[in-house]
Amino acid sequence: MEAQLVQFHIELNYGNIQMPHGPQGINLEFLAVDKYVAINQQGIPQFKETYGEKLTAIIKKFEEFCGFQLKQAPDVHPTPSFHRLEIYNDLLKYIVNLIQDQFNVANEMELIDVHLIGDFSVYQGGQATSLQKEANRLRVASIQATQQRLMALKAQANQAKTN
Repeated sequence: MEAQLVQFHIELNYGNIQMPHGPQGINLEFLAVDKYVAINQQGIPQFKETYGEKLTAIIKKFEEFCGFQLKQAPDVHPTPSFHRLEIYNDLLKYIVNLIQDQFNVANEMELIDVHLIGDFSVYQGGQATSLQKEANRLRVASIQATQQRLMALKAQANQAKTN
């Protein structure tokens, strides 16, 4: 049996919601036999129009669910929490279930993998201590200080090479 890998990207729209370390999107990977696939002008496999429209309708349902779920999420947890991971888990379960129920065709067109895209955090350290409350500001300041030290060390090494 021959099949094509078809990739589909969903960009997560957080709107007004603050998700400072959230994934930028979700990549869905499908395997589909030729009757479901068209090759675009760039040579990339994609779903034929009817199936692309069906998947787009599913994605719209997902985006509505995603917006609702994200609005329910509190911005800050007073105690250490894996709440972010729970949110992503719920979102991914929802999209996978929608696709399995409304899109997959057994042995012909099936979702085979799902990837969260970007650098994202799944743990939130809480807000109980002053250090935890200042975590984001201190993280940025520490990264900037480290970058400055690294640049100074590189400049010293380059100066030593020229002398």
